[in-house]
Amino acid sequence: MALALGCASVCCILVAIGFAGYLLWPLVSTTGPSQSETTKGIAPALIAVFGAGIAGFAALYSATRQSTTAMQVAQYNATVLAQLNDIKIENDRSIFQLKSEVDFSLAVLKSQSDESLAKIKIMLDASQIANQELFGSASVYFHTLRSAAQVNWNDGQLASAEAGMIASARHLLNVDTEVRDMWLAFWGRAQDIYHAASAADSERRSNTIKELIIKKDGGIDLREMHRRLECAARTALEDVQTRAYAPT
Repeated sequence: MALALGCASVCCILVAIGFAGYLLWPLVSTTGPSQSETTKGIAPALIAVFGAGIAGFAALYSATRQSTTAMQVAQYNATVLAQLNDIKIENDRSIFQLKSEVDFSLAVLKSQSDESLAKIKIMLDASQIANQELFGSASVYFHTLRSAAQVNWNDGQLASAEAGMIASARHLLNVDTEVRDMWLAFWGRAQDIYHAASAADSERRSNTIKELIIKKDGGIDLREMHRRLECAARTALEDVQTRAYAPT
C-alpha cells in the first residue's frame, strides 16, 4: 500500500512538473512585445508550481530513503535478535548438558564414595570383632589354666578353652601383625603348659600348671604374655573405634 501511494505521488509530481514546464516553455522561448500582460503574470505562478513540484519530489525521495533505511535497520535488528536468541538457546543447551554431566559425575563419585565407606566400615567392624574374639579366647584359656592350677583339674573346661582358641583363629587375618604374633605365641605357650600338665600324674597336674605359668621363657612368663596381649588388643580396638568415628 505504501509503495502504491509513493508511486502515485511521484507520478502526480512528475505530471505537475511536466505541465508547468510545458506552459513555461513558450514564455521562456518568446520574448519581447509579443508577450501579453496576462502571460507575464502567469509566469511566476508557473515557476512557483515547477519549484514546488521539484521540492515535493525531493521531499518524497528523502522520505522514501528514510523509510527504506528504517526498514533495513528493523530487518537488521530482527536478524541480530534472532542470532542472539539462537546463541542463547545454544548456550543454554550447552550449559544444561554440562550441568547434567557434572551432576552425573558427582553422583558416580558419591556412589563410589559411599561404597568405599561401606567397605571401610565392614573392614573396621571385622577388625573390631577379630580383636575381641582373639583376646577373649586367649583370656578364657589363660583363666582356665589358672583355675586348674588353683582348684581341680577339669579336662572338659580345658578342652573347651582349646576349642575356643581353634575357633577364633579364623579372625587372624583381620588383626594387625603385632596382635597376631602375640596371640600365636601365647597359644603356643599355653598349649605347652596344657600338654605338659596332661602328661603328669593326676596329683601333680595342678602344681605342674602353677609352676609352668610363672616359669619365664625368653624373659617373660604366661601371665606377662597375657597382659601384653591385652594391651595390644585394647590399643587396636581404640584405634579401630577412632577411625570408625572419624569425620569423612
